[in-house]
Amino acid sequence: MSFLSFRLNDAFVEKYSKRDPNWGMDIGGGNKLSELIFVSKYSRLKDNGTKEEWYEVCRRCIEGYFSILKDHCKKNLTPWNDLKAQKSAQDAYDRMFQFKWTPPGRGLQFMGTDAVHGEQLSSALQNCSYLSTGKISTHSRKEAVYPFVTLFEQCMTGVGVGFDVKGAGRLEINEPTSDTETFVVPDNREGWSDALGELLVSFFFKNKPTIEFDYSEIRPLGAPLKRFGGTASGPEPLERCLESIRSQFSNRSGESITSRDIVDIMNKVAKATVAGGARRSALISLGPIDDEDFVNLKNWNLPENSERTGEDGWAWSSNNSVVIDSDEDLDRILDKIQVNGEPGVLFIDVARKFSRLCDPVDNKDWRIEGINPCFSGDTMLLTNEGWVSFEENSLKSVDGETQSIVVDGRVSYDPSDDSLEHPENWKVDLSGYHPTVSEASYVFKTKENAEVYEVVASNGLSFKATPDHLMATKRGMVAVEDLIEGKDKILVTKGFLPERELGDPETQEEIDAILMGLIAGDGCFKKGVITDKAVINLWGKDKSLLGKIKEWIQSTFDSFGSFYESGSNRPFTAFNTFAIEERDEARVSSSFLGVYLKDKYGFCAETKGVMPESIMANACSRASRFYVAALAFCDGTVGIHSKGKSSNSIRINQSNKQLLDDVLLVCLANGISGSVYSRREAQTRMMPNGKGGSSAYETKENFEVIFSSNAFEFAKFIGALGEAKHEEMLRENPFTSRKQNTYAKVESVSYAGKEDVYCLREDERRILCANGFTARRCGEQPLEDGEACTLVETFPSNHEDFDDYKETLKHAYLYGKAVTLLPTAWPETNEVMTRNRRIGLSMTGISQFVDTRGWTDLKHWSNNGYEFIQHRDKKYSEWLGVRESIKTTTVKPSGTVSLLASVTAGVHWPVASGQFVRTVRYSKGDPLVALLEEAGYKTEKSFDDPSSTVVVYLPVETEECRSEREVSIWEKAELAAFMQRWWSDNSVSCTVTFQPHEVDQIGPLLKAKAGQMKSISFLPLSEGEVYRQAPYMTVSDDEFAFRRKNLNKIPKKNLYSVEKEFEADKFCTGDQCEISF
Repeated sequence: MSFLSFRLNDAFVEKYSKRDPNWGMDIGGGNKLSELIFVSKYSRLKDNGTKEEWYEVCRRCIEGYFSILKDHCKKNLTPWNDLKAQKSAQDAYDRMFQFKWTPPGRGLQFMGTDAVHGEQLSSALQNCSYLSTGKISTHSRKEAVYPFVTLFEQCMTGVGVGFDVKGAGRLEINEPTSDTETFVVPDNREGWSDALGELLVSFFFKNKPTIEFDYSEIRPLGAPLKRFGGTASGPEPLERCLESIRSQFSNRSGESITSRDIVDIMNKVAKATVAGGARRSALISLGPIDDEDFVNLKNWNLPENSERTGEDGWAWSSNNSVVIDSDEDLDRILDKIQVNGEPGVLFIDVARKFSRLCDPVDNKDWRIEGINPCFSGDTMLLTNEGWVSFEENSLKSVDGETQSIVVDGRVSYDPSDDSLEHPENWKVDLSGYHPTVSEASYVFKTKENAEVYEVVASNGLSFKATPDHLMATKRGMVAVEDLIEGKDKILVTKGFLPERELGDPETQEEIDAILMGLIAGDGCFKKGVITDKAVINLWGKDKSLLGKIKEWIQSTFDSFGSFYESGSNRPFTAFNTFAIEERDEARVSSSFLGVYLKDKYGFCAETKGVMPESIMANACSRASRFYVAALAFCDGTVGIHSKGKSSNSIRINQSNKQLLDDVLLVCLANGISGSVYSRREAQTRMMPNGKGGSSAYETKENFEVIFSSNAFEFAKFIGALGEAKHEEMLRENPFTSRKQNTYAKVESVSYAGKEDVYCLREDERRILCANGFTARRCGEQPLEDGEACTLVETFPSNHEDFDDYKETLKHAYLYGKAVTLLPTAWPETNEVMTRNRRIGLSMTGISQFVDTRGWTDLKHWSNNGYEFIQHRDKKYSEWLGVRESIKTTTVKPSGTVSLLASVTAGVHWPVASGQFVRTVRYSKGDPLVALLEEAGYKTEKSFDDPSSTVVVYLPVETEECRSEREVSIWEKAELAAFMQRWWSDNSVSCTVTFQPHEVDQIGPLLKAKAGQMKSISFLPLSEGEVYRQAPYMTVSDDEFAFRRKNLNKIPKKNLYSVEKEFEADKFCTGDQCEISF
């Protein structure tokens, strides 16, 4: 093994070659089930054709992880002491040999091999990962298919994958054209995943050819897979997978991808990922509780599920869980849980806020999947050009390009060493006005039909966001749901002050903006015979602007009049003017202008009360300021204050609040803050009727936008069109040092229903400007999107006392930390792992520990063991020059590794204990079958697969321990909650088995344990039903003795001469994952 830089002393290892491991689970004849499991699953073929013994696997694993540590230190020129390392490695070896700890199953198989150290990649060592579909889009091929092809590739390496269905509704299905294109599938994991990508691209993008596949390069069925174990499945599983997915999307053009589509793709991929008939990976899917289609995916009573849950279906390949907060009502899914145990439940708020449940909230996993703070689609985002709605901006992204947004430069972000975001990371410096431009992604939809809350502020503006979105307030970053009405103040964002005053219009767009502003303020559209006429009214001294208005319309007509036809025999004229002496009014009327503005801007009678989109989108332009100046000319006044000019203001009065809100947004984009107020409610008033008397008229609610602290800036850079009014603004609002509107007080926070929500990423300051307010950029995702986690096993019941266990924890922790030092084959995964260094150091055999040593000892070992690990992580991370691990402990399902060490699995009580018969299935040609038959064990063909599978009956005797049928669902759940409280800062994998008489207790249990667990799932047990070739069977003492009567010892030489590579292992037993996604 020349690729290993660290070697144990040969003489030290030689001593162990003569010792017999403490194999457990006696099956008679001097044979042990744990040894059979080791030979079958974890012993690799050596070059001489024999299989590794336990002492050799221990050596390979210890030398492997110490080589990673040594190589890292040499590469980074940090201290490395061979003598100390040899001493530590020998202690780690001894403890592993005694089954006090082990790497996880994948570590036992691959640590210290060329698959890891030759390529210097840890992909083969990773146990589980997480992929989000929340950002799939047609911006690029990669974005459209990334989570699907990456899941395929990770499954091919044996990694268990969690995924969500957040991509539902984000892609439209298209029918491929009749043209064809052939893809020759390479015989490697990348080739298989690329084949899936090509097929999906043909349906996710328009006008793509039909993809045909050539499978000729794929190895035939039965060919050995040396690197990852097992034998080749041949091309058939891939072919069936791809054709099933093709059928899934065919003839559905125009439909959107659904949560069912996402889960079906992933499940079919997992089904195709087989090695010699052995399932290689397991999946966990996460979805919202209000998605009925997702929740019912395993309801075999529904006709639409007949194929996916049938004999040749694919529903079995994932456990499905709903993502909820701990205070949500679960009654609507109880009936489904009671039938088949699914869906499971992930309490996202608990997983996000807590590490261990006994410790204070630390929000270390704020990125955790399921929490994506977002804004409603009509929220306006401030870019370097102007305002654009989140929904509209989401449609503009091309090939993942970035855009420039305006953020408040008074807010800075200083990352902390732990890479987490804390309130103190953001600093607000109010000493100077300082906007800045930052690069950000385009907006993307993050969830459909999400619950949103509306926040109304004292400056009259409002916004809608998910309850967990963080806003910049005077007391730091605060979630919308935690804002205090009448007390909290949100930071108001302002853009750049203009470089110069307006003066006269210089472009056609500026003239158009003026004309639209005048019509919106004191104009209208009158119905004409053929077209609507645009009308501008002027009264009193405002008539001084009449000459310029006529000039602007005439120049516009001269440039564009010939492009429009009046629809009558008479050609358009530029305009007509009218004088109404008794009202001191002048009126300009133009049919041409009505047609022109409607054609170019959509500005007409129906839209004149709405700020034109061109003005909002270009709010930082001179044209937008001209529009506001025209409104100010019509409806603006100077507010004279009794305290003097330093307290004067500029006001624009309107009955249309939305228009004034938009005026304020345009001004904010230009560095000018103000507030919108309600001045008069809608009412009935007596008013002159034009006939010398008065009549009752219905009046609309009246509003004002007031500029006080920035009155001088408004007067200087916007003002009003008329010279007299503009001069009055400047005269009455000289430059003074006024208190700035830095914050706006929260007036109300109220539930606003459900809407599609959107978000973006900005990584420098991690903020954005939404509807005039400074907000944190939207959240990210885990395990994070793309993150993988390294697991490692410890067996506390195999220790004498806690001091002994503490020494084991040191080695187990260091193994996990070492694996995080190697990159994987996936760049996105490496980015997250480098930041988080997440480890899942697991306890297993916990129920056995409780039954033999009690709950008090378990609390002592768990709590003090956790504190010890945190101390070691701080020390070793400093030595290695890497970040401390974001999380370090877990309880995993364990599966066959627990059998290897002869302990119970995770927090679960065993299916059977004492004396029972265990049936084990082997492939028909497996050499172990012949050895077992020769030793006297009963074998028979599998009744459900008689042509290729053999069932062996093993009479097992273990230490007495309560079985799962002797323990209530309450005690099972309490043990999981106990470990979440005192040991696991990741999640505890817990599947609570329940008997028929406990069905009605599931609901009360979930309510009682809400907030005490991060996840839980259920599995029904049959009552008294024994079926043929069941995995566990209870038998009488006489029958048990009879089955063991004539058994013989399998010669060690024969057992380790089996020329068969280990079976491919999977990351878990299909349980709830031990890491919170």
